[in-house]
Amino acid sequence: MPGRLVLGRLIWGRLALERWGLQAAAAVFCAGILAAALPARAQDENQAPPRWITDAKSGCKIWDPAPEPQETVNWSGACTGGLATGKGTVQWFENGKPGDRYIGEYQGGKRNGHGVAIFSNGTRIEGDWRDDELLQPGVNEI
Repeated sequence: MPGRLVLGRLIWGRLALERWGLQAAAAVFCAGILAAALPARAQDENQAPPRWITDAKSGCKIWDPAPEPQETVNWSGACTGGLATGKGTVQWFENGKPGDRYIGEYQGGKRNGHGVAIFSNGTRIEGDWRDDELLQPGVNEI
């Protein structure tokens, strides 16, 4: 399945290059590789399956698509029914050290709406999310 996902993202990247230019194609390609890599990371034999993680300060739950050992999270937004809701920032920590961060909209504890994911390696992905998955305009055209 991940192989087909990568192939589909590469095809979509080629279409983006033809229609909107190099910058759009690069963004689609990077987002496609990221989307393909995250599910594979969660399936690693040393990787725990996706789960809910609770911010100890607010009591709000956040969907954790790729849990890491000794991971904690801080949520700065509203909490409805025990789940992160509305605009806010999620800061991930591993062994107490800041890691990835997401600034944007949440609904039902998952990324839903516009936001920016900033990874600990400096990679930055901005876009629209639905049910904690990055959307790509026109992906249904393929």
